[in-house]
Amino acid sequence: MFRKAEISRGTSTDIYFSCIPDADGTFEQQANSIFSEINSYAMHILYERIFLSKAGFVGPVREAREKFYAEFGITPPAASYITAPPANGAMAAMVAIGVKPENDNSLKITSSGGFYNSSTKVEYDGFEQLYFGNAAGNLHQGFVPQMRDSLFRMKEVMEQNGFDFKRDIVRTWFSITDINGRRCDGRTNYMDFNEHVRSPFLDELGFKGQYFASTGAGCGVNLDRRVAEISATAYKRNGSLEVIPMDNPLQTPVYRYAEGENPDKEKGNVKFERGMQVITPSAVLFIVSGTASIRGNKIVGDTLEDQTRCTLDNLRWLLDSYKGRLSDSKIAITYVKPGEDKSLVERIMEDNMPDAPRLIVFNELCYQKLKVETELIAAMPLDEFKRRKG
Repeated sequence: MFRKAEISRGTSTDIYFSCIPDADGTFEQQANSIFSEINSYAMHILYERIFLSKAGFVGPVREAREKFYAEFGITPPAASYITAPPANGAMAAMVAIGVKPENDNSLKITSSGGFYNSSTKVEYDGFEQLYFGNAAGNLHQGFVPQMRDSLFRMKEVMEQNGFDFKRDIVRTWFSITDINGRRCDGRTNYMDFNEHVRSPFLDELGFKGQYFASTGAGCGVNLDRRVAEISATAYKRNGSLEVIPMDNPLQTPVYRYAEGENPDKEKGNVKFERGMQVITPSAVLFIVSGTASIRGNKIVGDTLEDQTRCTLDNLRWLLDSYKGRLSDSKIAITYVKPGEDKSLVERIMEDNMPDAPRLIVFNELCYQKLKVETELIAAMPLDEFKRRKG
C-alpha cells in the first residue's frame, strides 16, 4: 500500500510517504516495490526510515536502494535501517519525507556519507534542515561507550554541515538492542542509556530544562556490532523560524518523572520533549515524540485497546494545545509489542487519522508494560495556523 500526504509552502510542497508492500512475493520483489512507489519523487527525497523483518535483509535492501538512486545519477538521501517487522507480514516497508519545489533552482539538497553516518542537508523556504541516519561510532566498544561515541559522531557531522547540536536539534530516534529486557542486576539497556549516555551527553552540552522530541524502541538484533540505530533531524535556528517545545496538559514532562516522594527509578534521567512545534515562514509543523498511554508518570490501561485509545487521546490533547489537530497528521509510525493484535490497532488508527500515511511495526517499547506507542508529524499552512489562533 502506498500513501502520500502533502503540505504546500507556496513555492514548494512537503511530501510524506508510507510504502508498505503486500506480504506475498519474494523479498527482492517487496524491496523493489518500496522504491518504485516513489519513483517520480526520487530527486526530492530527503530522508527514509526503512523497517525490516530481520537484520539479514539490510544488505539486500541497501543494494536495491543504491541501484534505484543510481538510475537517477544522485547520491541516496539519509536513511535509517531498523529491525522491526512490518505488522502486515511484509519483510520490508518504508516511510519517507521529501520536498518538491515549483522551481528546482529554489531547492538545494546535499547528501553525504555511506551506510553509516548518512546525512542530507536541504535549503529552502528561508531555512536549512539536516536529516541524519545510522549514527555509528566505534563498533568494538561496549554498550555505554558505543552509544556515547555515536552521539558525539552525530554532533561532529552536524557541525561539519554548519549546525549546532544544542541550538538546532529538534528530533532523535534511538532503536536500542533489547531495550527493556531485565538483566540479572535488575537494570535494562534503556536505563543505562538514559543514566550513563543521554543525560551526561546533554548535560555536557549545556541542556537544561528544554530538550527535543524523541522516540525510544528496540528489538533484540542490530547490524554488525551495533547496539543501537540512532538518527536525528535538525532545523537551523537562523531567525526565520521559531521552535517551541510542546507540553501536554495530560502528561508530566518526562524530565520530571523521577520527582516527588516516590520517584520511579526506571524513568529517571529521561530527557526529551513531548514534541516540537516548528513555525516556518510558510508552514507550521508538529514533530511529536513517541507517545504512549502514560499519564503523569504512570502507564494507563491494561489492554491493547485501552492503551491505543489513551495514546491517541494524549496525541489529540498535545496537538490541540498548540492549535493543531489529529486530522493535520501527515505521517505516523506505530510500534506494537510483538504478539499483540495489530489489526485492532489498525482499525483504531484508521478511524482517527484515515488520510495520513502510516506504518505499523512490531517492536519492543522502552517499558515492559507498554503495548503500543505512536509518533507523528502534523503540519498546516501558516495562514491556517494564524486563523486558528485568531
